[in-house]
Amino acid sequence: DRYMNYTSLITFHCKRGVSMGTPKLIRTNDCDFVFEWETPIVCPDEVKTQGCAVTDEQLLYSFNLTSLSTSTFKVTRDARTYSIGVCTAAAGLGQEGCKDGGVCLLSGNKGASFGRLASMQLDYRHQDEAVILSYVNGDPCPPETDDGEPCVFPFIYKGKSYDECVLEGRAKLWCSKTANYDRDHEWGFCRQTNSYRMSAIIFTCDESEDIGRPQVFSEDRGCEVTFEWKTKVVCPPKKMECKFVQKHKTYDLRLLSSLTGSWDFVHEGNSYFINLCQRVYKGPLDCSERASICKKSATGQVQVLGLVHTQKLEVIDETVIVTYSKGYPCGGNKTASSVIELTCAKTVGRPAFKRFDSVSCTYYFYWYSRAACAVRPQEVTMVNGTLTNPVTGKSFSLGEIYFKLFSASGDMRTNGDNYLYEIQLSSITSSSYPACAGANICQVKPNDQHFSRKVGTSDMTKYYVQDGDLDVVFTSSSKCGKDKTKSVSSTIFFHCDPLVKDGIPEFSHETADCQYLFSWYTSAVCPLGVDFEDESAGPEYKGLSERSQAVGAVLSLLLVALTGCLLALLLHKKERRETVINKLTSCCRRSSGVSYKYSKVSKEEETDENETEWLMEEIQVPAPRLGKDGQENGHITTKAVKAEALSSLHGDDQDSEDEVLTVPEVKVHSGRGAEVESSQPLRNPQRKVLKEREGERLGLVRGEKARKGKFRPGQRKPTAPAKLVSFHDDSDEDLLHI
Repeated sequence: DRYMNYTSLITFHCKRGVSMGTPKLIRTNDCDFVFEWETPIVCPDEVKTQGCAVTDEQLLYSFNLTSLSTSTFKVTRDARTYSIGVCTAAAGLGQEGCKDGGVCLLSGNKGASFGRLASMQLDYRHQDEAVILSYVNGDPCPPETDDGEPCVFPFIYKGKSYDECVLEGRAKLWCSKTANYDRDHEWGFCRQTNSYRMSAIIFTCDESEDIGRPQVFSEDRGCEVTFEWKTKVVCPPKKMECKFVQKHKTYDLRLLSSLTGSWDFVHEGNSYFINLCQRVYKGPLDCSERASICKKSATGQVQVLGLVHTQKLEVIDETVIVTYSKGYPCGGNKTASSVIELTCAKTVGRPAFKRFDSVSCTYYFYWYSRAACAVRPQEVTMVNGTLTNPVTGKSFSLGEIYFKLFSASGDMRTNGDNYLYEIQLSSITSSSYPACAGANICQVKPNDQHFSRKVGTSDMTKYYVQDGDLDVVFTSSSKCGKDKTKSVSSTIFFHCDPLVKDGIPEFSHETADCQYLFSWYTSAVCPLGVDFEDESAGPEYKGLSERSQAVGAVLSLLLVALTGCLLALLLHKKERRETVINKLTSCCRRSSGVSYKYSKVSKEEETDENETEWLMEEIQVPAPRLGKDGQENGHITTKAVKAEALSSLHGDDQDSEDEVLTVPEVKVHSGRGAEVESSQPLRNPQRKVLKEREGERLGLVRGEKARKGKFRPGQRKPTAPAKLVSFHDDSDEDLLHI
């Protein structure tokens, strides 16, 4: 209909997640189109308030202000003093007029409420990364002058202080516009308002301020006041939860969260530094302390690709998706963000660059890691170094490594501290650090004999087997220095490596919750295999460890190099190379060669001058067969030849002439694919090259005539047995007639 225009309707629906979604056509009618688009862009930024804490739904983090509510804070600006309470009353019971206020303007024994405590509201502002505490419904706002300017109370008039509009000296109520009328002489007639006083406190992050103090940020007509409060209480988290449950499956990413370093790699000249669930450690100097991902270009420019507190965890189609946002500005009111796709694998793995989406300014990374596997490992028991699977009943011994004392290094902190870890699975008995006795893992300093700390004891040790690897989890009574509510623990990840005997444990990193992680490659756990585990414990993710893969690659390269050397040694001579080439050529040749059969006509028959003495037929070379039936006797097989080449033809040396000449009958088919049939089996003769006689050479040159036998064309089966003459008995003249 040319009189109508096309119309389209797009309906957006909130769907939380990392995907921006795509529009879908759900209905069309002539010129109307209706689309539906599920995306997190339209989801509201919701917060939940409980007591003195606010939880932001986007961050999934709670900011708790309870530590600031234990006392009130006073701040003075000019001649005005405010009393501020956080989730508590700002003034005591003796403060008249301000007993239920969250913020009070003090004036002697009186006070003006700038918001009732019962009206308290908490919010989190993403663009400012600030927590907002507000109070409303306070006392009525002070009167203002008829020209709209606020009255200032108290003010000095003739040396006396006034807290309200006065009639002195004028016919109507008036007030001063400044705190000292005697000095400034600024005033106006009072006009009452219907507004009520309110206040707001903006809490911003400052890591250097433990509690901090509020400061007056702005005042508006004595009716509104705003404070700014810098404190570390509202700083976004430097670490996020790394363990979560989704769809009844538990995912633990703490293995990829390091307190002592970060995961770094280089792609196209750019260096990337990644640390899940907390800030990047040992990254470039300009990498923010609140960043989980940083990028350093080849020119040295450092950019933040995502902040710690913006972390989001989600599982889509068995892939763990970790996202970070609020990176460097990309233009168009956009900031950089990052998406890490974690896929379940056998090893811990390393992150790698996938792609960059310039439209959304998003960096994509992929990471194959065992940390993304939602599989419950099989718990086993350990008695004196022998592991036993209680489900299958199978057992094996760790051998000598269970009773030996090992030392793990590699823990160097940014503050210069260097730690070593003494490890003995059966518990430490002989150590140069007496305080380590009885521990399984003890943290020591190589240059400080007085420092030692038990980070793993055998009181509640857990042993787990998964995909041929052994995980040993040690607990400890030592308290975590970063979180006193938690205790120190240690985990050793044993991996099979058949190329080493005992191996050496290596320090990996320390997690944010004081868990020390170690890797240990040894042949002692190779007997674990797959059969040791219970198949019902979870799906198997087969594969080789990183070290096993490297060993396999090295062995493959050595095998290729050895094969090349042997070939070079065998084929360095030209004759050997030609022989190999000829054999390969003959094997690959598809078409059959052409052969010729020469037969001498019997001498007893009458000869005809117009007939040749030799019968030459072109035949197909028969395929070799086992047994005697597959052989031809008395025939010559060769390539197309000239006359002089017949001197080197093969003859039958073992069969006598009578045996050759008394063949009852010879049946010859057409030239292509002909087949010789005999009424009796023939023997397989041995052939050799006959030496030429001098007389034969002369006969070939002089052209002497030979005796001629008679043979008529078409005569396939003579009535009498044909008497054929052996090739090497023919005269030289016969050869000239070929």
